[in-house]
Amino acid sequence: MDKEELLSLIRTGEGYNLEFKEGISDALGKEICAFANANGGKILLGVADDKTIRGIKITNALKSQVQDIARKLDPHLRIVLEETANVLVVNVPEGGEKPYSIAGKFYIRQGPNCQQLERNEIREFFQNEGRMVFDEKPNPGFDIGKDISKAAFDNFVRRAKISRVIGRAQLLGNLLLMEGGRMKNAGVLLFCRNVARFFGNATVMCVLFQGTDKYKILDSKEFTADIYSNYEGAFAYLASKLN
Repeated sequence: MDKEELLSLIRTGEGYNLEFKEGISDALGKEICAFANANGGKILLGVADDKTIRGIKITNALKSQVQDIARKLDPHLRIVLEETANVLVVNVPEGGEKPYSIAGKFYIRQGPNCQQLERNEIREFFQNEGRMVFDEKPNPGFDIGKDISKAAFDNFVRRAKISRVIGRAQLLGNLLLMEGGRMKNAGVLLFCRNVARFFGNATVMCVLFQGTDKYKILDSKEFTADIYSNYEGAFAYLASKLN
C-alpha cells in the first residue's frame, strides 16, 4: 500500500472493514477477533478517530507485539502487516475457522464497532457457521426410554433442587438438553447408563502401579456410567488406594 492509497483509505473513515487506532491498547486483540469473525478488515495504527495521521514509531518490537496479540486468538489467525507513512496497517483476513475468540470471549464487527457476543448469540453464531459445539449436538443413537439412567437423572434433580411437577421430557427440554425429541450429547454424558457405548473416550480408567515407573500394575478399574457417577466412583477408588 502506497501513501496515496493510505490517504484515500483514511478519507473513507471508520466502518465495517476499517478501524483507526493511535497506538496499541488492550482493545487491539478484540478488534482483530471481531474482523476475523466478520468479513476481515484493516486496522490503521497511528491514525486518530478524526482521521488525523498521528504516526507511530514502527519497530520490530512493535510488529512482534502486534503478531503476539493475533496469536492469542483461538484458533490461531495469521495477519499481514504493512508500513506506510508512519502508519502500521494490520490486515486481518476473514477467518476460515470461525468463530474466533480471545481470552475466552467472542467478538463480532457491527457497523464501525466491535461488540462482544452474549451467550445466546454465541450459540447462534456457531450454528450459522455450521460449527455447533459438541455438547449442543443432538445424539441420534440415544433412546431416552432405554438408555437413560433413572438413578442418575433422579440424583441430578435432587442435587440441583429442581421441582418434579413437570415431566422428564419437558424438564430436559427446559434444561436445553433435548432438541426435537432427541437428547443432546451433554444429556447423554449426564444421564447415560453406559457412556462407553456412545463415547469411548468419556470413560475413566484408574490404575494402581507399583512404584513410580508405571511398569507393574497392581490394580485397575474402569468407570463407564454417567459423568457424575464416574467422578464419584473414581474419587472413591483413589481415596481407597491412598496410604
